[in-house]
Amino acid sequence: MTLPEGNSGEAGQSQSREQKLVEYLKRVTGDLVEAKERLAAVESAATQPLAVVGMSCRLPGGGDTPARYWQALQDGVDAMAEVPPDRWRAEDYYDPDPTKPGKAYTQRGGFLPDIAGWDAAFFGISPQEALRIDPQHRLLFELVWEALEDAGIPAESLKGTRTGVFLGLVDSRQYLQLEAEAEGVACVDDPYLTMGGSASAAAGRLAYQFDLRGPVMTVDTACSSSLVALDLAVASLRRGEVDHAIVCSSSAIIHPIYFVQFAKMGMLAPDGRAKVFDEAGNGYTLGEGGGAVILTRAADAGDRRVHALIRGSAVNSDGRSNGLTAPNKVAQIAVLRTALADSGLKPDEIDFLESQGTGSALGDAIEFGALLEVFGDRAADHPLLVGAVKANIGHLVASSGLASLIKAIQAVKHGEVPGNLHLTKPNPVVTLDGPVRPVQGNQPLPASPDAPRRAGISAFGWSGTNAHVIIEQAPPVEVVPTPEHDWQLLTLSAASEAGLVALATALADHLESTPDLVLADVAHTVQSGRAALRVRKALVCKDIADAVTQLRSEFSGTQAPAGKQALGFVPGGDWATGLAAAEPAFDADDPVASLGRLLPIAATGSAAEVAGRVDVVLAAEPGAGQVALRTDRPGWLATLGELWERGVPVTWPRAGQFVDLPTYPFQRTRFWPQYTPTPFVQETPVNAERFPRPDLRTSFLPPRTPTERTVTQAWEEHLGIEAIGVNDPFFELGGTSMIGVAVVSRLAKEFDVELTPASLFERPTPAQFAELLDSLTAEAPARPSAVDAQAARGARRRAMAQARKGAA
Repeated sequence: MTLPEGNSGEAGQSQSREQKLVEYLKRVTGDLVEAKERLAAVESAATQPLAVVGMSCRLPGGGDTPARYWQALQDGVDAMAEVPPDRWRAEDYYDPDPTKPGKAYTQRGGFLPDIAGWDAAFFGISPQEALRIDPQHRLLFELVWEALEDAGIPAESLKGTRTGVFLGLVDSRQYLQLEAEAEGVACVDDPYLTMGGSASAAAGRLAYQFDLRGPVMTVDTACSSSLVALDLAVASLRRGEVDHAIVCSSSAIIHPIYFVQFAKMGMLAPDGRAKVFDEAGNGYTLGEGGGAVILTRAADAGDRRVHALIRGSAVNSDGRSNGLTAPNKVAQIAVLRTALADSGLKPDEIDFLESQGTGSALGDAIEFGALLEVFGDRAADHPLLVGAVKANIGHLVASSGLASLIKAIQAVKHGEVPGNLHLTKPNPVVTLDGPVRPVQGNQPLPASPDAPRRAGISAFGWSGTNAHVIIEQAPPVEVVPTPEHDWQLLTLSAASEAGLVALATALADHLESTPDLVLADVAHTVQSGRAALRVRKALVCKDIADAVTQLRSEFSGTQAPAGKQALGFVPGGDWATGLAAAEPAFDADDPVASLGRLLPIAATGSAAEVAGRVDVVLAAEPGAGQVALRTDRPGWLATLGELWERGVPVTWPRAGQFVDLPTYPFQRTRFWPQYTPTPFVQETPVNAERFPRPDLRTSFLPPRTPTERTVTQAWEEHLGIEAIGVNDPFFELGGTSMIGVAVVSRLAKEFDVELTPASLFERPTPAQFAELLDSLTAEAPARPSAVDAQAARGARRRAMAQARKGAA
């Protein structure tokens, strides 16, 4: 049977449409699968862990390396001490009376032994410019260099790379104040002055010094600055914006105005002891120092040592709380939960938390309450351990977050948590045996057989910016034993002859104190993980004992020629004879031709161009490669070492593990104004402009008693208002907790009574506060407040919520 022609055409068209539909559906399905894969990749990148591959620190109590910092915490070191005499004379600025003009009621804090010294020559900076650079900024140079060495990343290898700098720094202007007092117009006329104190230039200098091309920024959110900087670095790495991120921070106590201001705000503990989570907590102590960490994506860490992983982070703000510096429990809870969500973790999967923990009884109570809200539903056998390092080293303001981070990294790495100092009688809201508990003494951090150890780190700024970071123990690495050859080449380099000697001494001390080190690992670390500086010495060593002997012997370095990029050396001498005995293919009578045959050597440019830059050209074939290490025979190693000393680039083999070694011994010179601050002069106060009383809901009622007149006068002076009525609420007039501390201190002194800042929150009008003062001076119980009970309770709740931040 034959179909009509028309029907046959319709069937063909139908088949064609079906084929097209099938092809279309295949294409759409393929696009959908590809879209899902791309979306999954984006989601994975947005939550991928980051690796901490390098870290450094300079902290009070001897914590000038992460290892020594950890040891100090395990030993329970309290780093608080009197102001060093080379800063200012403590007795000139001390007075136990908090209202004494120009004085602070404590002069104890956590100090570094030297913030004036700096190796300006190492970083190629002139003495005059070095003098003008803020000591906090100078410290950053050393911290970043040490962190890069800890990571095994030679600084020169980052030139031109997508490496970002994320700096946490509070622009305190202390050093500019010191310079202005010391030199007057002379410093103002110095063109280096403004840049030397610029917070933005501090981050820019680091990028300029190391020729980095990623994002560079300075973050100032007060106490949370360094963790906010870390959060920005995490986001930049996850977006693929950078390949490495340098997160660093520093702080210093340079001028006595710093102490005086914190004392006037009532934030410092009079006895110089931060009693975190303790009932006696009455403020923190100031500290100085800094730290740096080097981050990369965990997938890109390769065979580098990983100190810990960063699983997630979060930042938010308190918004409008009961005062600018007052904490917001709701915001703290939110930032904790957001960080957990970013990490993909549940609250019971966190083992340890390093708190903000300032030592303010009320501020600590708010933080502990937030922790209970988030972590309170935990099994009794798996409590959240809480630490507070500010009790050891003081409050480092911008750097406090990094100090907490490095402590937490060491805790998850070593599986131990140091105890909190000065915790004897806990704050009434703090439990020592509940699901959330401060650590009283050193104790193990249990490791789950199914999960790595994890820790959270909190930092809350008085700016209202809160940050929380969650870290995780680095995954275990299968350590392949390094084959131990008979001979190794140790390459030492420094910026000066003195630096080379100091480096050799430090390395010898370390090798003697760490006898289990493998010489091949030491050689690998100095060859591949250290910058090749100008003054060089290569040592051929048989074993650790031989290395120590040679490092302690007298030797001088070789000055590597500046600018020589091609390979060259002066033939002749004993090395040629020694190499001929070790390498049969080497002809001591014709060393240039012999080495040209033995080694793949590159020289940039033509033979004629190269000849003007080197002594002898071994090969002029561009792209032929660098000198390579081919054998461990001592004769060959000696020759290779001599070539390296002369500036020849060497391709080192990946034959070993990176190990902890001393970082560069900077040769510091003191850069500091020849000046000691003198006490502030008591001058006639300027008649400041008074502003009219704001429009309030309460009617104006003038003071009626002498006590009310004294209270309203104190408020008028501190708030700058012409007239205040006895029923005007302090906080509706624009008062804050900081001004409140000054007002309460003044009235306590005038009436010779004991008052706390909480009294102002509980009795926020002059009439109520005067009533309290009259009752205290009459040694009689305070009469009931004139306001109705419900309003009083509401005011008390709001006031206590703000006062809990107290000295935070």
